[in-house]
Amino acid sequence: MIQSTSKFLKWLYSLTSVAMIYPAGVMGASGWVGMATGGGVLGNAPFVELVIVCGLIFRVIQVVFRANALDVYVGGAFVKLLRVSAMFLMGTGLLAVTLMLFVKPLTSAILGQSDDGVTFFAVGVYLYFFSLIGFPGLILFEIARMLAKLTKPREEKFS
Repeated sequence: MIQSTSKFLKWLYSLTSVAMIYPAGVMGASGWVGMATGGGVLGNAPFVELVIVCGLIFRVIQVVFRANALDVYVGGAFVKLLRVSAMFLMGTGLLAVTLMLFVKPLTSAILGQSDDGVTFFAVGVYLYFFSLIGFPGLILFEIARMLAKLTKPREEKFS
């Protein structure tokens, strides 16, 4: 059975892809967070950075302009489990990226009023690491799509 993709999933996939470029990729490669994380995902190798960014942008364009870009044949429980796990990881990463934009109010709400830069730094680093969970979610989602295509019944492959 081919499962059509909902608008929610298309938005989740696209926003998670964009969030891996900005702000998660940029925040991890700049300032004190970059020094603590070793430059982040987009701070180490310019060529690798360019390939990842181009791939993510290409995939977002495909998802936006092709109605069936994320459709999948869901036949087994394993593929369903992978798909749900991928959506959870993408959602967690996107939530962390959203919270990264509000580090100062979030830190003040959690730890009380503080002017220490260390508290903002610590919360920012933790949110940065949680934001990176979105990328394995994207990879896992694509693996689930490939496995579903491989396990499609023979008669549906050739019709």
